[in-house]
Amino acid sequence: MTPKQSVAESATTFKLLSAYGYSATGQSSLEFEVKACQDASVALMNTDDENAPGKMYMVTLGGYGNTRVVMYDSKYGTEKKNVMKTVLNCNAFKHFKVEWGSGRTSAFSSSDSGVTWTLLAEWVDSSPIPVNFIGVTTSRYSDGEWNIKQGGETQSETTTTMTTTTTAPTTTATTTTATTTTATTTTATTTAVTTTTAPTTTTTTATAPTTDMETTAILDTSSVTYASCSCVCVQANTTTSGCAPDDISCIVKAVKKELIIDKLTLSSTIRKKTSANDDRPSAQAIGMVGVVFLVSFALTVFVPDVVTLCRYILPRHNKPNIP
Repeated sequence: MTPKQSVAESATTFKLLSAYGYSATGQSSLEFEVKACQDASVALMNTDDENAPGKMYMVTLGGYGNTRVVMYDSKYGTEKKNVMKTVLNCNAFKHFKVEWGSGRTSAFSSSDSGVTWTLLAEWVDSSPIPVNFIGVTTSRYSDGEWNIKQGGETQSETTTTMTTTTTAPTTTATTTTATTTTATTTTATTTAVTTTTAPTTTTTTATAPTTDMETTAILDTSSVTYASCSCVCVQANTTTSGCAPDDISCIVKAVKKELIIDKLTLSSTIRKKTSANDDRPSAQAIGMVGVVFLVSFALTVFVPDVVTLCRYILPRHNKPNIP
């Protein structure tokens, strides 16, 4: 598992495959499956220190939001190859292979579990470095699950199974006998067998990644004493609805009537027709500008007409009568 790291891109760290028993010395390729949303990166390094000065070959699958395959000459250094390609899936494992040798670094994908390969990107370094360590990461952008293939078999970098069987001692109370519990859980990649004898026996064995939980309880009822209890039932009050206690349809109608809500009284309906108050100075200033604009427009249109009308009426009203 390569969890998403909450640090700057340059400060992200790689998980070294040497910690899981994989040696890159003498190898020329790495075949693996990965499930991640973006930025699944493989680092081909000369030393086990990813921050050491010098070069490393870094191949990022699903870079730039799962839109590209990118090759760097160091840890997030200079991009030597940038190919537009969507290759990862958040919910499914995708099959890839990275090859190196003589300064040539290549990335391939396969849709049929490694039967045929499609070249994604390739870069040739004129001053190659030896590859002795390999690291993987999904940086700060995604969680990732990896299955690394080694020696013809695919090994899960994170899937280890531990089976634990516990048998509890028999305990007898007044009414209950023993409880037998069998549990199966999943963890690391090692094989261990541990047997402890005391009142409890525990056996731990590494197997396939499965998780089951089974619990069986046996109850001895031979000595159980049953006691009678009295229930006090309260009859529903039907006087307010006017329905008889045995008139189910009438009671249902009465309940529906009580549950019906008038939509016009809902706050959502009221808010649709109510303007929200906004006390911000910027909102008030914008509103005042709008009012001034509307008033100015109205005055510009109607004032000239009013003046013309007054000029038309007043001269006729003050015109002297000539005999």
